[in-house]
Amino acid sequence: SFLAFRQQEVMLWNLNGERISHFQDHSLWFPAAAEDHTSVIFITENQDVIISLCESRRASDRPRDQRSKIAIHVSHIASGECLARVDWHAHNRSTVTALSYNDTRGDLVVGDEHGRIHVWSN
Repeated sequence: SFLAFRQQEVMLWNLNGERISHFQDHSLWFPAAAEDHTSVIFITENQDVIISLCESRRASDRPRDQRSKIAIHVSHIASGECLARVDWHAHNRSTVTALSYNDTRGDLVVGDEHGRIHVWSN
């Protein structure tokens, strides 16, 4: 199986060309869409979990300057189930520019537009 990305959507396909997973409430959000599409997506070493910057589907209908439901989603790749969600704007109003995850320690590491690093520890 393999992951495919199209606009704000993540899909899991098998080698027969069949879509096998739908991600719950998962609409990717790219703060610098014209420049970068990879710094706000992370796939764990075991390739079983995807961590990505998302917006609520309700927020996607609003103009870009009015969107407020930006969250970091942790989703199981095979099932598409959302395992956890961090409401970014509840912690910080700045724009996320990068995210990563430390598989060994369980730390979620997020960079913002001001060059600050935020760490959530497991």
